[in-house]
Amino acid sequence: SVLELGAGSTGLPGLTAHMLGARHVVLTDHLPELVQSLDANIRRCQESRQIHGAHVSAGTIRATMVRGHE
Repeated sequence: SVLELGAGSTGLPGLTAHMLGARHVVLTDHLPELVQSLDANIRRCQESRQIHGAHVSAGTIRATMVRGHE
């Protein structure tokens, strides 16, 4: 399983991890417009059969600072 934090617009490390054998991949970013781009990239990979037999998804994630750990 792979969780890519801050995947940007391509999610290349996470998608590459899937192509190398990861069965469950989640790509994240805090900007909704980048997550839309990630979704489109996942669809393109599914259509070209580069993603198969695994769960690959994208979503937003919100970073929160913890007091004392700034």
